[in-house]
Amino acid sequence: MMHIDIKCFLQIMFYLQSIKSAKFASLNLLTLIYFITTHAFSSQASISYIIGGGTSNPPRINTSTAFPDALAISLKNIQAVVQDSKGNIYVADSERTSILKATLNANSQTQPSYTISTIVSGVPGCFVLAIDSKDNLYTVDNVQHQIIKINTTTGQNSVIAENLPSSNSTGNDNNSINFGIIRGIAVDSNFNVFITDTDQNMIKKIPTNDQGNTYQPLITIAGQAPSKLVSTNNLCVPAALADNAGYLDGIATQAKFNSPRGIAVDNAGNLYVADMQNHLIRKLTNQNGAYTVSTLAGSMSSNGQPNPGFMGDNGQGRSAQLNGPTGVSVSKDGNKIYWVEFQNNLIRSLDSQSGIISTLASNSATPNANMSIQNAMLANPVRLSMFYKPDGSPQGLLIADRNNNLVKKILF
Repeated sequence: MMHIDIKCFLQIMFYLQSIKSAKFASLNLLTLIYFITTHAFSSQASISYIIGGGTSNPPRINTSTAFPDALAISLKNIQAVVQDSKGNIYVADSERTSILKATLNANSQTQPSYTISTIVSGVPGCFVLAIDSKDNLYTVDNVQHQIIKINTTTGQNSVIAENLPSSNSTGNDNNSINFGIIRGIAVDSNFNVFITDTDQNMIKKIPTNDQGNTYQPLITIAGQAPSKLVSTNNLCVPAALADNAGYLDGIATQAKFNSPRGIAVDNAGNLYVADMQNHLIRKLTNQNGAYTVSTLAGSMSSNGQPNPGFMGDNGQGRSAQLNGPTGVSVSKDGNKIYWVEFQNNLIRSLDSQSGIISTLASNSATPNANMSIQNAMLANPVRLSMFYKPDGSPQGLLIADRNNNLVKKILF
């Protein structure tokens, strides 16, 4: 929605009165046009919460009673949120060890209302969610170390990959059956599943050749293997937890990450990763199944160390500073990348065509013409996903606002 800023309109009127000389009329007109297009008109984004009772401090953003069931539920340490093709929303509630389903009630598209149910329980450490074009849901049991696929119609689930008890590994192979704690999952249009192995600082893939009916062994597609893996309680981690952590772009299998978290995939099969401890957003460009890693947003310090902070809006993403990105999402065409910065309590975006970074939502109370939403009241948001209209076009974002125990919706 577009709107006119009244203050800016009055400034324009004053500016018109100030034009005295016809000699500069054409120049003034061009300046006026630029002023109008960049200041008087802006995109009106909004934020509200749609699921969860939240905490009493900070207060609720939206006191509407339009979502009685969804607002009545008390969420417990939410970690992820996604939407299916029918408009239903799924929430990973890690303290309940459950995946909740918020079913979109019939005839409620204009003012959506939801009914809450549990679609699957007994999934400890369910930090991540992804959904495919058939509305199958994917999550991870980070205690049993299983990657789980859920039929959202029947509630039936199956394990598509899991760690197998093993002796110590050298880490020199593809670690085809072993992974550590998983904090990111994505599914492409061919139903291949991608995970971020946060402990091992690697990106891994569970391939399929038959649209997800069967899956092949898990393989590593990005990140250098640790020098040695040890197996403890069915969990394989580097012998020295950070011995393969670092920063290096280039050929994916030679690249380095530092605690990769959220992951997303566009229609071309390119992957986007929130590299948390490097404070970067990375891209894995798909070249017929091989990948090249590049940095889209965030910068390292002059001595090659992580460079956390907050700066660089409206400039090139690679010159900006981020602080703790944990979740990432991308438009289907790959033109817009969105992420949460856990430690900055904000939502930022990058235009992939121009490389320009901007802040979409922040807790700042200071008016900022370059920021869409102030006073967003975010409290350690962890992950986000695209929110779609019934026709499948993007409408906004869904945010897992962890410490507020809320699912929030941003409308563009």
